[in-house]
Amino acid sequence: MQEQLMCCHVPIRGYLVRQPDGSYELDPERSTYADIPAEDVARFLVERLAPGAWKEMGQ
Repeated sequence: MQEQLMCCHVPIRGYLVRQPDGSYELDPERSTYADIPAEDVARFLVERLAPGAWKEMGQ
């Protein structure tokens, strides 16, 4: 039996639309999405954000 991967459905190319209040919101119909394995998303976040987080905490 094959292992089933947990995936995150994330926008890889987003199209933002300005709202009447001046904020921006992602337009799902004009954006491009992909199913990325959750393990890859976690690895990316740890590699990109963790070093800076540790420096800011003074460790």
